[in-house]
Amino acid sequence: NFIFVILDFFMFFNFKKTGKHINYSNYLGGGDWNIPRTYADVTNTGFKSYLDSACNAYKLNFENFLPKIKIPVLLIHGDKDTIFPIEQSKEMNRMIKNSKLIIFRGADHIIPINHSKHLSSEIEKFVTRVYSSSFG
Repeated sequence: NFIFVILDFFMFFNFKKTGKHINYSNYLGGGDWNIPRTYADVTNTGFKSYLDSACNAYKLNFENFLPKIKIPVLLIHGDKDTIFPIEQSKEMNRMIKNSKLIIFRGADHIIPINHSKHLSSEIEKFVTRVYSSSFG
């Protein structure tokens, strides 16, 4: 696959991580393909780390790994996500026995920035439910 050739090529370079605080409130409502936010992410994470993460995410074989997960898993996906198809989260939900999928209507891929309060609420409810059922 061509994308893997490009990603592997860049992995040979030693890009330095700059690391700084990013004020993500500057990018509220920016959507999936917000170039300034993506640039801030890449420069803060480091180009090599960003590419390595992307490369490993694309190469991972989830079909063998996901059914082995035994702990409760919360999956949250936006129905307007243009980075990853919602079908991937539905398939993950099917493959992970003890998972819950929540679909945020009108949400894109950048849920932590654009829907932080709703996200926090859903995580809190999930953790409370798991904790109560485990330690009751």
